[in-house]
Amino acid sequence: MIKTYVTLIALVLACNSSYAQFSTAVLGNTTTNDNVGIGTQTPINKLSVLTNNLGGISIKGNSGTYQGSDFFIGRTSTSPVVGYSPCIQFGEESTIYGALIQSHQGQFQFFNAAESGWHESLRITAGGLVGIGTSTPDCSLTVNGSFKVFTNNNSNYFLYNAADVVLKFSERGTGGRAIVHDFDNRLTLNYNGDFTGGTLLGKYAFFTENASGTSFLSNGNLAIGTTNAHGFRLAVNGNIRAQEIKVEAGPWPDYVFKPTYKLPSLTSVKAYIDKNQHLPEMPSKTTVAKNGVKLGEMNKLLLKKVEELTLYLIRQQEEIEKLKSAVNKKYRANN
Repeated sequence: MIKTYVTLIALVLACNSSYAQFSTAVLGNTTTNDNVGIGTQTPINKLSVLTNNLGGISIKGNSGTYQGSDFFIGRTSTSPVVGYSPCIQFGEESTIYGALIQSHQGQFQFFNAAESGWHESLRITAGGLVGIGTSTPDCSLTVNGSFKVFTNNNSNYFLYNAADVVLKFSERGTGGRAIVHDFDNRLTLNYNGDFTGGTLLGKYAFFTENASGTSFLSNGNLAIGTTNAHGFRLAVNGNIRAQEIKVEAGPWPDYVFKPTYKLPSLTSVKAYIDKNQHLPEMPSKTTVAKNGVKLGEMNKLLLKKVEELTLYLIRQQEEIEKLKSAVNKKYRANN
């Protein structure tokens, strides 16, 4: 095998260095000046090989492990080559060590030998699109399967494995599954809390989870410590601590102090309490246990009751003053 390589190289070098000033035709092979032609009498390169449709240059081993085609360049109709396209082949398909590069209609195709035959591993289209694992790329780079991009000896990487996007930047932590196409056709960010610092959306929308519960944002409603906001803009399963809470509620019950307001008599109020065991207009114990309390509405009702109570006290004081005046008047009359 080595002898074959040496002989071919020596032939090329000899032709290149001799600058022969003659032309000899033997079975279609010609040497003209410093060019060598095989199958042509007008070689235009240092070595020109002319075939009709098929054929080319090949180097083969002739015995044992190295028997078979080691290198071929030219045209062939053997699958997977299409339409006698020019190709370069290394090794044989049957050895599973083979590889083949083909140029067809402006595109490059790269094949690897496998047990089931040639397998196309990469294609570059005439338009410059690159496909890995696919023969029909539709983007600048189309990959059929998983792919990984890494730096710093694999310490930092981007990985896509058909369902998950995994990120890691070693200087900031272990990273993990950043984006997952989850069950129930759900998009999951920070799957299973792989990013232990939580999830930040934009600049201020931050979500984290721990043993006390999970925060959710759905349909514009925020649920904290629960998965169901029950239609409220904010639902919290637990205690809330705040420096101030502003509730916009109206109309405010100052109308109680207007002269036209009809203050219920204490007799009617007592009758209502005896029957229902709570003040008029106030929610019952059962209602509160079931639906909770609306802070704005409850504050209005409480203020209304305080204002009504104030009117009762004012009227009572007026009655007391009248009684005191009558008693004093009678006392003076008797003394």
